[in-house]
Amino acid sequence: MRRTFLAGLALTACLEGEPGPRGSVTGRVALTTPSGDELELGPTEVLFIPEETMAPFVEGKLAGARAEFQRAQAARDEAQARVNRLAEERRAADHEARTSGAGVRDRALDLQRRQLTPRELGTQRTRLAEQHATSKRRLSELGQRLEEARAELERAREATLRVTDGSFLLVGLPAPAQSTTAGLDGRFEVRVAPGSYAVVAMTHAADGASRTWLLWTRVRANGADALWLNNDNLAGTGCGACIITPSFLTGGPPGEPGTR
Repeated sequence: MRRTFLAGLALTACLEGEPGPRGSVTGRVALTTPSGDELELGPTEVLFIPEETMAPFVEGKLAGARAEFQRAQAARDEAQARVNRLAEERRAADHEARTSGAGVRDRALDLQRRQLTPRELGTQRTRLAEQHATSKRRLSELGQRLEEARAELERAREATLRVTDGSFLLVGLPAPAQSTTAGLDGRFEVRVAPGSYAVVAMTHAADGASRTWLLWTRVRANGADALWLNNDNLAGTGCGACIITPSFLTGGPPGEPGTR
């Protein structure tokens, strides 16, 4: 199993001409907000795990991940259908409650015009008021059930995300061949033997959320390569170099087609 990842332009000025059996990888970790502002990051550990140990590790966890993904997708679809159904029922109940409220007064006036006896008129008014109260109770009940269904849908979405973002791979990772920690400016440099690697990086941003990268990359001999970790290749984005992609979880090949 092989992966290639075009991380950026070669930094030919970095260690240019230096002999040796190891390749140099220079990179930067950078995240931006939707408005384009750069997020402040904490220390980011970057691991380089040889593909020959990472690939069987991924395959070993794949069956369980696929089963969990299918369960999470089914639960999400079911929850979404329930939300849609309850939302429609609530709209109908809201209309009924509003029209029955106005109707209590209108029908009572109409009954008065029919010159019913006071007893009959009181009976009719009581019945119409009960109908309106019943409509209001149903509206309240449907509102509560809708909120519960929306919470269930959010839990199902989170369960799906836990699989698609590859976080299940972070438990029991194989030992890295090399690791480093990016500085406060997000920059890092590491020397590793040439070959294919899984790059695993984890960071915490100033917004309180953690981010993870799970990528395949290739390190050249006696070369200097650039590896950019950013919004576009975060775990869960399904990027071409990502170890976990949506097609991978549904039975397709991992990573970018034609790169293995």
